Amino acid sequence: MANKPLLIFDFFGVVIGEVAHRWLRTHLDETHAQHIIDTILVIGDEGKLSEEELFLALEKETGIPASQIKTDWDVLGALNLETVNFIKKHKNDYHFALLSNAIRSYIYRFFERDHTNELFDDVFISSDIKLAKPNPAIFQYVLDHVSHPFSKAYMIDDSKHNLEGAKKVGIETIHFTSIKDVENALAKSR
Repeated sequence: MANKPLLIFDFFGVVIGEVAHRWLRTHLDETHAQHIIDTILVIGDEGKLSEEELFLALEKETGIPASQIKTDWDVLGALNLETVNFIKKHKNDYHFALLSNAIRSYIYRFFERDHTNELFDDVFISSDIKLAKPNPAIFQYVLDHVSHPFSKAYMIDDSKHNLEGAKKVGIETIHFTSIKDVENALAKSR
């Protein structure tokens, strides 16, 4: 039997609602929000900050209490049922991996709440690997460590910026706007 294609899903903005970037852009001007995304969030994603340190750094930058930011973020992370149903429907057609820029303790709260980690054959979290998207090395790490052989790999992410890193290691990319667009892109690539 031929190896199945590997679909690598981003988490925030694909499996559940976008959290950090959405919250920052709602509460801050674009320049300040982007500065935090490019600095504090990257440092957290690379495993150089604990979850508590991240929220305290955000409190210092925004003036909003860390506890309020954490509560707001938890609410924003609503489950995308269309994505979940797509994965469940196609379990026999593809291998599924998750690659997320996140701090382990933070993302695991969503895993415990929704059991989303159980949808995937492999789960890769940037803070564990000490690399973050769009660094091509994190995509190569995933390709080197997935548990199943695969015929072709696709990265599905709501960030075009992150997809650039995947392209550099030969992964086909699909910009996520809806699961229907993912289905259409996969159908066209066959």
